[in-house]
Amino acid sequence: THEIIVSYNEISKKITINLIKKYKVIFKLDGEILHEEKVEFGKSANPPKIDEAPGFHFTGWDKEFNNITSDLVVNALYTVDEFTVTFTDIDGEVIKTEIVKYGGEAVAPDIMDVGYYKFIGWDKEFNNITEDTTIKSVYKKNTLEFDEDLKAKCIEDFKGLQDIIITDNPELLCVYEDIYVV
Repeated sequence: THEIIVSYNEISKKITINLIKKYKVIFKLDGEILHEEKVEFGKSANPPKIDEAPGFHFTGWDKEFNNITSDLVVNALYTVDEFTVTFTDIDGEVIKTEIVKYGGEAVAPDIMDVGYYKFIGWDKEFNNITEDTTIKSVYKKNTLEFDEDLKAKCIEDFKGLQDIIITDNPELLCVYEDIYVV
């Protein structure tokens, strides 16, 4: 409170001035200003309404904003949803489970071909996870066929042996009982 005397043409008047200090209060979300206001000393700021966004849940503010006595920056706090991503093999068995934040990307496990089947990829994308997800490995049956020269070589190598089977498995050249020739 300040008092001043104002004089004009020999008339004086005593005036009391109450100066009220105001402070800047800024509300932010991830560094971006949501709301800014001037608040009188000792009063409370009015926070903005935070709209829920998919995958994110507002949990409050990082500091109190009642009884303002200086400039203040208040940051919104929130949690991010997390989801389970499960990778399965050719038999549907789980080979990896991972927790991924909303909108995040899962990391695929290393996977190999299985028997007659070649691994060709995954049944869906996993670079923007927004729910619990199972990712299935996708395989294609090998279709490589042996030419006649290879079959003849196999037969020649086992000449005189009985029960020779020429296989369709591209990893094996011949099978004789439990003997595999690659």
